[in-house]
Amino acid sequence: MTGTLPVGSTRAGQQTTHEVESFLYHEAELLDGWRLREWLQLLTEDCSYLVPATDAPHSTTPDRTVFIIADSRAQIDGRVQRLESEQAFVEQPRSRTRRLVTNVRVHEDGPTAYEVFSNFAVYRYRRGVSHVFTGEYRHLLVRGTDGGFRIRERRATLDCEELRPQGKVSFIL
Repeated sequence: MTGTLPVGSTRAGQQTTHEVESFLYHEAELLDGWRLREWLQLLTEDCSYLVPATDAPHSTTPDRTVFIIADSRAQIDGRVQRLESEQAFVEQPRSRTRRLVTNVRVHEDGPTAYEVFSNFAVYRYRRGVSHVFTGEYRHLLVRGTDGGFRIRERRATLDCEELRPQGKVSFIL
């Protein structure tokens, strides 16, 4: 998936781009701080969270293609509930993460909707081992009634060709 300008859309203005960048940095801060309940408040009720398979990064149909993660809002809520519970053995102790979000490109997709592409690096530290995940985010954002942004779709396309040696992606990219 590339962050090229979608057909029929226009680049957002400087003010909107700054607002979107601030929103993405806030999202990264919440995730790095394991403030997952607060992060859930950024999502719309009809949102989806997608991580395509590393051998099919351009896949757009999780119902017909294998995805690492293809979660609806209910599944995201369940994922957060499991990660916060003591039964999430894969995250005991919790991973420490640091997200870097760069090269943000914002495209208007109607008067209150935006398609946003950005590059990311997620550094994960756990039990003396560090891993780096890099790739491209694609967020579909909508403005809420309060004027703030909400995430309708969050897609993390990984650059790596396989998840080994990282293993499971048990945390939220």
